[in-house]
Amino acid sequence: MIMKKIYFSLGLACIFTTVQAQQLVLVKDIRNGAAASAPANLTGYGGKLYFSANDGINGVELWESDGSESGTKIVQDFVTGTGSFNPSNLKVYNNSLFFSARVPTTGVGVELYKYQPASGVSLFADIFPGTTNSSPNLFVESSDNKLFFRATDPASSAVKLFVTDGIAAPVVANNQYSVSTMGRSGTEILAGASLDGIDNQLYSFNGTAFSLLKIIRTAGSGIFDTKFYKSELQGLTYFVARTDEAGYEPWVTDGTTEGTHLLKDINTTGENPGVSNSASGYFTEYKGKVFFAATSGDYGGELWVTDGTTAGTVLFKDIVEGNSGSNPANLTIHNGLLYFLANDPAAGRELWVSDGTAEGTHLVADFNPGSAGLSVAEIVSYNGVLYLNAVKSGTIGAELYKFEETPVLAVSEGKSPTIKVYPNPSNGNFKINAEKSEAYRIYDYSGKMVKEGKIINSEIKSGLKKGNYILTIQGEHPQSISIIIK
Repeated sequence: MIMKKIYFSLGLACIFTTVQAQQLVLVKDIRNGAAASAPANLTGYGGKLYFSANDGINGVELWESDGSESGTKIVQDFVTGTGSFNPSNLKVYNNSLFFSARVPTTGVGVELYKYQPASGVSLFADIFPGTTNSSPNLFVESSDNKLFFRATDPASSAVKLFVTDGIAAPVVANNQYSVSTMGRSGTEILAGASLDGIDNQLYSFNGTAFSLLKIIRTAGSGIFDTKFYKSELQGLTYFVARTDEAGYEPWVTDGTTEGTHLLKDINTTGENPGVSNSASGYFTEYKGKVFFAATSGDYGGELWVTDGTTAGTVLFKDIVEGNSGSNPANLTIHNGLLYFLANDPAAGRELWVSDGTAEGTHLVADFNPGSAGLSVAEIVSYNGVLYLNAVKSGTIGAELYKFEETPVLAVSEGKSPTIKVYPNPSNGNFKINAEKSEAYRIYDYSGKMVKEGKIINSEIKSGLKKGNYILTIQGEHPQSISIIIK
């Protein structure tokens, strides 16, 4: 939550409560200056965050971070020099990190690689021999713990469904159908697939054969979004598909033909409702419901919520009133709350948070003060840390940040503290009536710690500039008081 405002009056006593000071902390400026390292494919594995990044020296390579500056480093300069390995589509499976990448100097195209800390990076499978790319992507783990994905088949040059157990080389799971997108529904793989590569419809795959699940668009290809989202609690899978009547809108399936249908035609405005698309996406399950971003003519792009039924699919909150919209994105569950990006007329595009109620949905903080806002490409929660690929200022390009909540003591009118600080206001030097040397910390009113040390001879020499601060005395009985430097 946002840090509470701190009120005090000179000459009045104070009481103190613990609140959360919220900061967006640069983990590491991987590529110094305004140039961006552009960390991407943020994926947690083995207690660390893995991602691709370009430090300006080694090209785009695989990196890792434990959340500290010193622990953020390149895993391996796999393509030596300034050439790029370009790892993408990172997927944790079978105690390994799989991804697609390319080493231009070896005559191998974009293929499937594997990483383990003990053995390093290695080519797992050259699916399409030679320089042609097989481009493995859209990894989906099945209910029987096999890894399915799309890749270009050398026998047909079509994009087919492949499968591996993470040990043996991948093989074509079915050589009849071309696959455009993939997901899960119950125990089966869902796929947008076709026999001719043109008439794309919704199929289920049981590990051996494809079965037509639903003809989405009778007059042509029912083009799908690139991802399906499976709600574990609801037992439903959400996706976006096109019909001539509704355009691109959210659909839902329970894995049966009867249970596969248009969830809701959210955007019906315009002369031709069939091309008035809702641009639905970022489906994320939270507290038994699925939240997602969608655009309607009445509200613009806003946050919606569904229980899996048409009647239960409703606008969650109109953050920016009118039809301009807040355009929410990157919905992410972190420490029991739902975080996302949204536009605000005053703060620009910043980080928002929700507890699942409209009243409990608000701006976290204006991390880039003013209307400029943040530029964020990815958000991921891992090991209790919320990581962001963000641009926070004009002097540092897109880099890896982490969101931190630091407990501090806020001050309000109330009972007198047992410590005395004088003079207050002062020129920065304060006398303390502490009986023994205690540690202290000084925070500014944004919650940032600006000074810490030991009380020497009952005195603190802060060396801080003019302003209002919170002084906290550490020890067996921690206490705080507001101080002013004039």
